[in-house]
Amino acid sequence: MSVIKQVLPKIQRFLGNGFGVSYANTEFSKIDQNGDILASLKTPHGASSGFLTNFIDGISSVSLAAATHEDMKFGVSVSLDINISSTSMVSDTVFLSSSVINVDDKLATLDCKVYADEGMTKLIAQGTHIKFLV
Repeated sequence: MSVIKQVLPKIQRFLGNGFGVSYANTEFSKIDQNGDILASLKTPHGASSGFLTNFIDGISSVSLAAATHEDMKFGVSVSLDINISSTSMVSDTVFLSSSVINVDDKLATLDCKVYADEGMTKLIAQGTHIKFLV
C-alpha cells in the first residue's frame, strides 16, 4: 500500500478533531515515505501571518507523520520559526512543499515553504519546525 493511502486517512481524522480545521481541505498531490510533501489549499487567508504559522505547523507535522508512518509520530513542538517573505502576494490558493530534514530518537527537524503560485517561485513564507518525539 502506498504511503499516501496509509497516511491520509490518519491525517484526515487528526484534522477533523478541531486542530487544523482551517486547512482540513488541503489537497495533497505528493506524500512520500521520506516525508516530502507537495500540497495546495484554496483559502482567503493565504497572506495572514497567523494562518501561515498554523498551516506550516500542521503541514510540517504531516511530513513527520509520513516519515514515521508505520508508528505515526507527531511529537510536541519545541521550536517553530516562521519567516514571512511577502504578504503582498495575495492568492486564493497557496501551494507548499514540506520535508523532513532530520529525525533521530528524540527530535525531528522539518522544513515547510508556502508559495503564492503553482510553479513555486513566489515564496510567501518559510518555516523550520523542531518537534520532540513522544
